Amino acid sequence: MNDTKRRLADPLEDIEALSLATFQSTLSARQGEAERVSRMLHHFDQIVDVSAVRDIGVVGCGPHPEIIALLAARGYSVTGVEPVPLFVDAAEKLLAGKGRVLIGCAEKLPFESASLDLVFFENVLEHVESPSQCMNEMYRVLRPGGLVLVTTTNRHRFSARGIN
Repeated sequence: MNDTKRRLADPLEDIEALSLATFQSTLSARQGEAERVSRMLHHFDQIVDVSAVRDIGVVGCGPHPEIIALLAARGYSVTGVEPVPLFVDAAEKLLAGKGRVLIGCAEKLPFESASLDLVFFENVLEHVESPSQCMNEMYRVLRPGGLVLVTTTNRHRFSARGIN
């Protein structure tokens, strides 16, 4: 038996740093974020008056929250939520005061009740322990008439009860 091999059951050292490096290596493939944000706001304006939107939350914003910077540049107050401390640090450094990122999880959002007009919850639901608790939290933090954008990469099956 070779003791230098890492078994799949063994914890991976510095997984946060490895994950951050992997994420950053894929950034060049992500282009057109400004156009995507413009399109989304245009579509949202068909549902709610986006000119009245003040406070936005971005759940699971990751280490490179370009969406926060883009929305902040449009005058919105934007706060991201991210559970990985190293990602929070990287995001704060990237934003340089143009928006903020809090450490937290989707099942217990670090926002007051009825404090957000819009919540972005993109490609996070497939990573959480309790999708139903996340949905409850998003409802809790929305102001009356608020809007949540939920997307998931799990195209085969989604259950709000957590049976995925």
